[in-house]
Amino acid sequence: MTFTVTVLLSGAGSTLAALLHAAQHGAPFTIGHVISNSLDAAGVHLANSAGISTTVLPRVEFSSLSEHKVAVLEATKRTSPDLVVLAGFMMVLPEEFIATFPRKVVNIHPSLLPKYPGLDTYQRALDGKETEHGSSVHFVDCGVDTGPLVAQVRVPVHLGDTAASLKERVQAREREMYPWVISGIACGEIQAQERGVWYSERVRTEAAERQYSVFPIS
Repeated sequence: MTFTVTVLLSGAGSTLAALLHAAQHGAPFTIGHVISNSLDAAGVHLANSAGISTTVLPRVEFSSLSEHKVAVLEATKRTSPDLVVLAGFMMVLPEEFIATFPRKVVNIHPSLLPKYPGLDTYQRALDGKETEHGSSVHFVDCGVDTGPLVAQVRVPVHLGDTAASLKERVQAREREMYPWVISGIACGEIQAQERGVWYSERVRTEAAERQYSVFPIS
């Protein structure tokens, strides 16, 4: 049985490219549809060139933000996904969206959550004199970058780093981690449960080998 993912994005599609590569090279999931809230999102062109169906819902076509969010929800529902994957999607999802897809929405955020939710995380980490930065995958709840953590990867901050150089190193690692997490969810070896996240022994072992932090139910 195919495990189908719907990807929501707003930008260039670099995360989508990593997911596509994984899906085309043996990962246990298929990208069934891509939804964007931006007319200028290069990720839409990437999806089209890969033969993936797309829906574009630009904000300017809706009279209110709430109407726009309803349209995104309805479009996502029509794709009947096994998992909704956020890949640089610049919209806070409403409570109704989370309720429609309970424990079925994941996001990747460029910081070691709970540090630095929101935007401009690389510069904020440098301004905060951090010695390490990184990326976090989490299940999405109704807050901003507050849902249960699934995995994190840590990257050292080097002397002389800029936001751009730090971003490049973090993204190289997160593009490996995100497909790995989604593969684990697709296989049932990573599961969101009432009290937190459950992992199979194989996933725990592999996370240690890959130097990912995981957050099993205590």
